[in-house]
Amino acid sequence: MPGGYCPMQNLESNLMLQEIVQFALTTHAAKTNSMCDNTFTIRHAETQVVAGLNYKVTVEATCGGQTKVCDFVVFDQSWTKTRELTSDHCSSGHHRNAFAGGMSHADTTSTQFQDAMSYVASQVDLQSNGLFRSSPVHYSHCFQQVVAGMRYVCDVTMGENECTKSDNRDLSLCAVKSQGMSSTWHVDILSQPWMPTKYTLNQLTMVADHGVQQQDPKVQKLIKLKSKLGLNLKSDAEQKIMASMDCKGNCKFGKKLQNLKKPLLGKDGHDMQPHEKPNVFGGDGHDLKPHGKSNLIGGDGHDLKPHGKSNLIGGDDHDLKPHKQQILIGGDGHDLQPHGKPNLIGGDGHDLQPHGKSNLIGGDGHDLQPHGKSNLIGGDGHDLKPHGKSNLIGGDGHDLKPHGNVNPLGGGLLLNGSPMLNGDVGDLCKWVVFQQFQAAFKRLYMSKQEEKTRYKIFCENMRKAKKLQDVEKGTAVYGVTKFADMSESEFKQYVGKVWDQNANKGMKKAKIPQMNSLPNSFDWREHGAVTEVKNQGSCGSCWAFSTTGNIEGQWAIRKKKLVSLSEQELVDCDKVDEGCNGGLPSQAYKEIIRLGGLETETDYKYRGHNEKCSMDKSKIRVKINDSVSISSNETEMAAWLVKNGPISIGINAFAMQFYMGGISHPWKIFCNPKELDHGVLIVGYGVKGSKPYWIIKNSWGPDWGEKGYYLVYRGAGVCGLNTMCTSAVVN
Repeated sequence: MPGGYCPMQNLESNLMLQEIVQFALTTHAAKTNSMCDNTFTIRHAETQVVAGLNYKVTVEATCGGQTKVCDFVVFDQSWTKTRELTSDHCSSGHHRNAFAGGMSHADTTSTQFQDAMSYVASQVDLQSNGLFRSSPVHYSHCFQQVVAGMRYVCDVTMGENECTKSDNRDLSLCAVKSQGMSSTWHVDILSQPWMPTKYTLNQLTMVADHGVQQQDPKVQKLIKLKSKLGLNLKSDAEQKIMASMDCKGNCKFGKKLQNLKKPLLGKDGHDMQPHEKPNVFGGDGHDLKPHGKSNLIGGDGHDLKPHGKSNLIGGDDHDLKPHKQQILIGGDGHDLQPHGKPNLIGGDGHDLQPHGKSNLIGGDGHDLQPHGKSNLIGGDGHDLKPHGKSNLIGGDGHDLKPHGNVNPLGGGLLLNGSPMLNGDVGDLCKWVVFQQFQAAFKRLYMSKQEEKTRYKIFCENMRKAKKLQDVEKGTAVYGVTKFADMSESEFKQYVGKVWDQNANKGMKKAKIPQMNSLPNSFDWREHGAVTEVKNQGSCGSCWAFSTTGNIEGQWAIRKKKLVSLSEQELVDCDKVDEGCNGGLPSQAYKEIIRLGGLETETDYKYRGHNEKCSMDKSKIRVKINDSVSISSNETEMAAWLVKNGPISIGINAFAMQFYMGGISHPWKIFCNPKELDHGVLIVGYGVKGSKPYWIIKNSWGPDWGEKGYYLVYRGAGVCGLNTMCTSAVVN
């Protein structure tokens, strides 16, 4: 994986690795004033490409007459003959506690430890939205403590394996990918195998890779001279300078040094120091951008002049001076006009004036749109209010964040208070939007490489969403949902296989009630027949949620008690359907009758992956007597629903990946009615304006769609929703 550590093979025969380990032991011995034997055993080794190579190795050796297990990181830069031990941590291989109940070195080969780490791998999988499962590939700094069970504290490197998250095989059967993604986690876990809940995870935190500084002699010379230049550089800034010095013979050291003597921003080394986003000159991200000789604010050499603490834009009459027409705030000659001291951005009606197409506040075309007195950035009068030094547009990211009701539709993101798909797809395919997406949905990527890959997928998905939006016949909004960074194959984990539409043909036909007229709207949520929105996770168990949702409604209507039922029982114990790989409600009804009924959600909790059936017949709470197939005529469907309860249906889910709210009515070309791949539940219907719609309960959590629900146009068989309608029968 680019940027990450890669496991090494043939450890004992790798001469370079042997040399690296010998160097590490010798350096460690000198550091600790001890002697290490020449014989050692390499337990594990990984390499990372930086400006050279990082070697991360675990070694068992005898130092000072004591067997030790050491974790070393060695930086090696062959072309400069630089080698440095950047990290060393050794513990006794046979260490005993000085007191009872204390920490000791963990036995990483024990079954209890291995089982605990397998559980940790499953928890890492829950935090990642990748398609494949993770396996522990390396342990370091591992300790154990006997408490009411066994507590393990350890740094664990997880590697991507070849099993998908829906594959419930034992982790030992899932081979680790040689080029898969990897990450290191600090773990604190309590193992209690005799308890119903075997593990308690106290801490699970991703560990950043250890940074390494280059040791180029030229760089060292530069660092020694930095004080003469008046520079107070921090380590990461030093590394940037060092990297610029690694010219491989294509540049001259003296010339680079001369360039550093040129005037800097304010003549105080300001531009050579790292900045946090809010700690930026002028509060507009200026210092995060590269500077050329003339690429300065105003284009007049302004940045080469010293500044006082308050002498920033607006505070030193800068705007009263003539500027060249190169880079001006707003791109419309704004800075060529005289301003009074209070006339800063946000205080002089600046946003009410038309702007050019470049350098717009927020980067989203905001300034190209006409504004009313109160229709300012965020829609909250923000721009009419004075700002403090740190509360400037661009200074604290304020204007790039949503304002007001962040999520009025129940799912998806807004940009500056509006749905994030009201213009060109370019509005969404931006890094700042992707970062907002990560923050809103708590995305955690295992490496910078994965983040780049996800950003590419994100942009591709936003193009699909744009196409859906362009031809939408209803009122639906498509855009940035929690599935926005998932590939098509990954998203299919949330749906299932294409349903066999012949499966319902042998079922009894439901009797359609005769009604003189249908009510204009009806919603079983208002009559106590619908449980809360659930979340199937990345298990393709939608069919089970559709089935239990229907039975929950039937039981509530017939028995006057709403009970949340177990989908996991169906995933584990239904022998006809395929658990996380898909199923059909028509088959599930028969299996429930065979099993004797369903347990509650509380008694048989949802796990989100295939497990061994652990049903307890003594805890069965709900039974069904039969099942029926319901008419595909949507008027008759509505009549049956009003008299009998929610309906289990299948639907083509293509448009659902990017659905944010509104009444969805995509063209058939986008959701083929003959290719149903997702099980959901119709709980009611209504009319908005001239558009009739179904109210559909989904199983992707309340942070999707209309608080977990999908509104779909009623009367046109949209996405095949009327082709496989069924219900259980409760007497």
